[in-house]
Amino acid sequence: MIAIEREPSWLDRLVMEFVRCLGFNYVIVAGYVAILLGRTRTTDDVDVVVDAASGAEVAARAARCGFKPLTLESNLDYEFRHASVRFYKPPAVLPNFEVKPPRSFYQRYALARRVAVSIAGEVLYVSPLELQIVYKLWLGSDKDFEDAVFLYAFAKSKGILNQEELEAWARRLGTSLERLRRSVGET
Repeated sequence: MIAIEREPSWLDRLVMEFVRCLGFNYVIVAGYVAILLGRTRTTDDVDVVVDAASGAEVAARAARCGFKPLTLESNLDYEFRHASVRFYKPPAVLPNFEVKPPRSFYQRYALARRVAVSIAGEVLYVSPLELQIVYKLWLGSDKDFEDAVFLYAFAKSKGILNQEELEAWARRLGTSLERLRRSVGET
């Protein structure tokens, strides 16, 4: 378990409320993982992979806590199966939660091997950091690269980075770790 020693932000509290409300087995992936672990940046959405049967089921649970879908009710199941369904907490549309079932090998792996993060007595589950780092490198935008550098430095500083797993993910996704390592002063 990764312990975060800070007060939760308003975004952290919103995420805690959302996943608690859903009650499904879930894993948080993408940019919010870096934010949760301490990177200072904003986000428009929080990506959540859930082990749920339908978009309607997710929407019903989210509605109990005041979250609303950005998808028409008649399209919930289709969008959930083929793309994702976004939820927001009125009155603000941003940030919202992009929710989808595990469709890819990577999403299923992240859900099966999720990592617990403790903050203020709550637990949130995130993707394994090695997979998250390499996936961010694979995406390739400047923001994604900066997230990868932050996550790499964080995991190394906490002594929780598995180098063999990181390299295995890099091989699997065809991504080089060279630029990442140079950016943190490794040769």
